Amino acid sequence: MRFVMGAIAVSVLTAACNPAAPSEVVTSSNTEFGNTLISGTSNSASASPERPSPPTLLRPASTTTTQSGSAAATFALSNTSVTESTSTDAVGQRHYQYYPWFVLTETSGRSGATLSRIQIAAEGGQPWDNCFDARVNAGATFDASVEESCYTSEYIGSPNVRTDSPVSSLTVILTFVDDQGTPGTLTVRFSMN
Repeated sequence: MRFVMGAIAVSVLTAACNPAAPSEVVTSSNTEFGNTLISGTSNSASASPERPSPPTLLRPASTTTTQSGSAAATFALSNTSVTESTSTDAVGQRHYQYYPWFVLTETSGRSGATLSRIQIAAEGGQPWDNCFDARVNAGATFDASVEESCYTSEYIGSPNVRTDSPVSSLTVILTFVDDQGTPGTLTVRFSMN
């Protein structure tokens, strides 16, 4: 009886001390878009209504896209926007975080691709370089905000770049391999309107 009570107490204390820890691993398939999320985490703390949200602004964005490498898979972006979040630190310094949002479509219809990495940079910003663990089938559409593990929460773990002054553009680089194993890179410049 003491052991069971002790295990429950440790579990409760662990959860209370680390509410932002990922709570479960999720593997899902989205048949509407024809893609598969390879891995990800869901975070129960991110959905908490008590969490204060920093001031945000959803900014429309136009994009310029360049694809390099000889991969058979080719991509186009749509529904592009950037969420700008502002905060002030303890010494009164204002900080800006920019979260790019997009829908990615494989346009060749001949090859799908597995995306493995996303990098985000802005002038004067702290670059973000992390996971982007997803699959886009040939001819399929992929909505990163719905299907990608890095986008499980807008403020906890979402791909972003942080700056100390406002910016009007940012660069996103997606690394992938097509179905034949040929690597490719998609570089997207987001210009906020």
